[in-house]
Amino acid sequence: MKKLILISILIGANLFAIANDNNNDKNVAEKKHKLNYNEFMTKYGDNDTAAVIIEIFFDKRNNAAKGQMSFLPISAAITFALPPVGVGLMVISTPLFINGMIVNQKYNRKKLMNILEEYQYNNELPLKLKDQVIAILEAENDLKEIEYVKNNTLELKKVHVESNQPKDDEIVLLN
Repeated sequence: MKKLILISILIGANLFAIANDNNNDKNVAEKKHKLNYNEFMTKYGDNDTAAVIIEIFFDKRNNAAKGQMSFLPISAAITFALPPVGVGLMVISTPLFINGMIVNQKYNRKKLMNILEEYQYNNELPLKLKDQVIAILEAENDLKEIEYVKNNTLELKKVHVESNQPKDDEIVLLN
Protein backbone atom coordinates (compact mmCIF):
# COMPACT_ATOMS: atom_id res chain seq x y z
CA MET A 1 0.00 0.00 0.00
CA LYS A 2 2.78 2.42 0.94
CA LYS A 3 4.72 1.45 -2.19
CA LEU A 4 1.66 2.19 -4.36
CA ILE A 5 1.28 5.59 -2.75
CA LEU A 6 4.99 6.37 -3.11
CA ILE A 7 5.01 5.27 -6.76
CA SER A 8 1.92 7.37 -7.50
CA ILE A 9 3.48 10.43 -5.87
CA LEU A 10 6.74 9.97 -7.78
CA ILE A 11 4.94 9.50 -11.09
CA GLY A 12 2.77 12.54 -10.40
CA ALA A 13 5.79 14.65 -9.46
CA ASN A 14 7.64 13.57 -12.60
CA LEU A 15 4.65 14.29 -14.84
CA PHE A 16 4.17 17.67 -13.19
CA ALA A 17 7.88 18.43 -13.65
CA ILE A 18 7.64 17.51 -17.34
CA ALA A 19 4.62 19.77 -17.74
CA ASN A 20 6.47 22.65 -16.06
CA ASP A 21 9.58 22.12 -18.19
CA ASN A 22 7.47 22.73 -21.28
CA ASN A 23 6.34 26.07 -19.85
CA ASN A 24 9.73 27.42 -18.67
CA ASP A 25 11.68 29.95 -20.70
CA LYS A 26 14.90 28.36 -21.91
CA ASN A 27 15.99 31.04 -24.30
CA VAL A 28 13.95 34.22 -24.72
CA ALA A 29 15.33 34.89 -28.20
CA GLU A 30 14.22 31.45 -29.41
CA LYS A 31 10.87 31.52 -27.57
CA LYS A 32 9.09 34.44 -29.20
CA HIS A 33 5.80 32.57 -28.70
CA LYS A 34 6.07 32.97 -24.91
CA LEU A 35 3.59 35.82 -24.77
CA ASN A 36 0.92 36.28 -22.14
CA TYR A 37 -2.78 36.78 -22.89
CA ASN A 38 -2.59 40.57 -23.21
CA GLU A 39 0.47 40.42 -25.47
CA PHE A 40 -1.25 37.89 -27.75
CA MET A 41 -4.34 40.10 -27.91
CA THR A 42 -2.22 43.16 -28.73
CA LYS A 43 -0.11 41.44 -31.36
CA TYR A 44 -2.66 39.09 -33.01
CA GLY A 45 -6.14 40.02 -31.75
CA ASP A 46 -6.92 42.49 -34.51
CA ASN A 47 -10.31 40.95 -35.36
CA ASP A 48 -13.08 39.01 -33.62
CA THR A 49 -11.97 35.62 -34.92
CA ALA A 50 -8.38 35.98 -33.74
CA ALA A 51 -9.57 37.24 -30.35
CA VAL A 52 -11.86 34.21 -29.97
CA ILE A 53 -9.02 31.84 -30.92
CA ILE A 54 -6.77 33.40 -28.29
CA GLU A 55 -9.58 33.19 -25.74
CA ILE A 56 -10.18 29.49 -26.49
CA PHE A 57 -6.52 28.57 -26.12
CA PHE A 58 -5.94 30.47 -22.89
CA ASP A 59 -9.23 29.25 -21.41
CA LYS A 60 -8.39 25.61 -22.13
CA ARG A 61 -4.85 25.95 -20.78
CA ASN A 62 -5.63 27.96 -17.67
CA ASN A 63 -8.95 26.50 -16.62
CA ALA A 64 -9.29 22.98 -17.99
CA ALA A 65 -5.71 21.71 -18.00
CA LYS A 66 -4.46 23.19 -14.75
CA GLY A 67 -7.72 22.38 -12.99
CA GLN A 68 -7.50 18.73 -13.95
CA MET A 69 -3.82 18.54 -13.05
CA SER A 70 -4.41 19.96 -9.58
CA PHE A 71 -6.45 16.96 -8.39
CA LEU A 72 -3.49 14.57 -8.20
CA PRO A 73 -1.42 16.59 -5.69
CA ILE A 74 -4.54 17.18 -3.60
CA SER A 75 -5.38 13.47 -3.53
CA ALA A 76 -1.74 12.67 -2.69
CA ALA A 77 -1.98 14.99 0.32
CA ILE A 78 -5.22 13.32 1.39
CA THR A 79 -3.50 9.94 1.13
CA PHE A 80 -1.25 10.83 4.06
CA ALA A 81 -4.22 11.72 6.27
CA LEU A 82 -6.67 9.01 5.16
CA PRO A 83 -4.85 6.31 3.15
CA PRO A 84 -7.89 4.30 1.94
CA VAL A 85 -9.73 7.39 0.74
CA GLY A 86 -6.57 8.95 -0.69
CA VAL A 87 -5.69 5.88 -2.74
CA GLY A 88 -9.18 5.84 -4.21
CA LEU A 89 -8.91 9.53 -5.04
CA MET A 90 -5.50 8.96 -6.62
CA VAL A 91 -6.93 6.21 -8.82
CA ILE A 92 -9.56 8.67 -10.02
CA SER A 93 -7.31 11.72 -10.28
CA THR A 94 -4.40 10.11 -12.16
CA PRO A 95 -6.33 9.85 -15.47
CA LEU A 96 -7.52 13.44 -14.94
CA PHE A 97 -3.92 14.53 -14.46
CA ILE A 98 -2.85 12.76 -17.65
CA ASN A 99 -5.77 14.31 -19.56
CA GLY A 100 -4.80 17.72 -18.17
CA MET A 101 -1.26 17.23 -19.47
CA ILE A 102 -2.61 16.30 -22.90
CA VAL A 103 -4.86 19.38 -22.96
CA ASN A 104 -1.92 21.51 -21.81
CA GLN A 105 0.18 20.24 -24.72
CA LYS A 106 -2.66 20.45 -27.24
CA TYR A 107 -3.39 24.11 -26.45
CA ASN A 108 0.16 25.40 -26.06
CA ARG A 109 1.26 28.91 -26.99
CA LYS A 110 3.51 27.86 -29.85
CA LYS A 111 0.61 26.10 -31.56
CA LEU A 112 -1.58 29.16 -30.89
CA MET A 113 0.99 31.43 -32.51
CA ASN A 114 1.28 29.12 -35.53
CA ILE A 115 -2.51 29.00 -35.96
CA LEU A 116 -2.81 32.78 -35.66
CA GLU A 117 -0.03 33.38 -38.19
CA GLU A 118 -1.61 30.85 -40.56
CA TYR A 119 -4.94 32.60 -40.12
CA GLN A 120 -3.39 36.00 -40.86
CA TYR A 121 -1.72 34.79 -44.05
CA ASN A 122 -4.22 32.29 -45.48
CA ASN A 123 -7.41 33.07 -43.56
CA GLU A 124 -7.76 29.35 -42.75
CA LEU A 125 -8.35 27.54 -39.46
CA PRO A 126 -8.26 23.87 -38.46
CA LEU A 127 -11.71 22.34 -38.84
CA LYS A 128 -12.40 21.64 -35.14
CA LEU A 129 -11.19 25.07 -34.08
CA LYS A 130 -13.22 26.69 -36.86
CA ASP A 131 -16.39 25.03 -35.53
CA GLN A 132 -15.66 26.28 -32.01
CA VAL A 133 -14.95 29.81 -33.22
CA ILE A 134 -18.15 29.90 -35.30
CA ALA A 135 -20.21 28.70 -32.33
CA ILE A 136 -18.74 31.34 -30.02
CA LEU A 137 -19.13 34.16 -32.56
CA GLU A 138 -22.75 33.17 -33.22
CA ALA A 139 -23.45 33.13 -29.47
CA GLU A 140 -21.88 36.59 -29.12
CA ASN A 141 -23.98 37.90 -32.03
CA ASP A 142 -27.12 36.46 -30.44
CA LEU A 143 -26.29 38.25 -27.19
CA LYS A 144 -25.69 41.52 -29.05
CA GLU A 145 -29.04 41.14 -30.83
CA ILE A 146 -30.80 40.49 -27.53
CA GLU A 147 -29.19 43.60 -26.00
CA TYR A 148 -30.14 45.63 -29.06
CA VAL A 149 -33.77 44.50 -28.88
CA LYS A 150 -33.83 45.12 -25.14
CA ASN A 151 -32.44 48.64 -25.50
CA ASN A 152 -34.75 49.51 -28.41
CA THR A 153 -37.76 48.20 -26.52
CA LEU A 154 -36.87 50.43 -23.59
CA GLU A 155 -36.46 53.40 -25.94
CA LEU A 156 -39.82 52.68 -27.59
CA LYS A 157 -41.52 52.47 -24.19
CA LYS A 158 -39.90 55.75 -23.21
CA VAL A 159 -41.07 57.44 -26.44
CA HIS A 160 -44.56 56.00 -26.00
CA VAL A 161 -44.80 57.26 -22.42
CA GLU A 162 -43.45 60.68 -23.41
CA SER A 163 -45.88 60.94 -26.33
CA ASN A 164 -48.83 60.18 -24.04
CA GLN A 165 -47.87 62.90 -21.55
CA PRO A 166 -50.01 66.05 -21.82
CA LYS A 167 -48.27 69.17 -22.96
CA ASP A 168 -48.33 72.31 -20.83
CA ASP A 169 -51.01 74.04 -22.92
CA GLU A 170 -53.32 70.99 -23.09
CA ILE A 171 -56.18 70.50 -20.69
CA VAL A 172 -56.75 66.98 -19.52
CA LEU A 173 -60.29 66.06 -18.48
CA LEU A 174 -60.69 63.32 -15.98
CA ASN A 175 -63.99 61.40 -15.79
